Amino acid sequence: MIDSILAVIVLIIAGWAIAKNYDAKVVLFIAALVLLYSGLLLGHNVLGANATTGLSWVDPFKVIKDQFVRQYSNAGLIILTLFGFAAYMSHIGAYDMVIKVLTKPLSTSASRSS
Repeated sequence: MIDSILAVIVLIIAGWAIAKNYDAKVVLFIAALVLLYSGLLLGHNVLGANATTGLSWVDPFKVIKDQFVRQYSNAGLIILTLFGFAAYMSHIGAYDMVIKVLTKPLSTSASRSS
């Protein structure tokens, strides 16, 4: 029961801080750490027994690291590929050619109407 009350209190404080225009990333990160460490203090295991680091006070950081790796490894690779492709297309002048080809019909129709 105390777990639920503590979670609701932390979520209300986090919502209040975000509403007061604090940086949402920082607020949510701190709220997650508070909830993970309060879980440890209340006797819960934040990692499975097989995945523990051996130091219970380091386990919340391992949970966060695992979540970052799981969530952002695929997205980061896609973003990196897209930026690389965009830089290469800009380097070879493909963007300029596309703009020239796409604006050509507009320039010929404008010259006919004059």
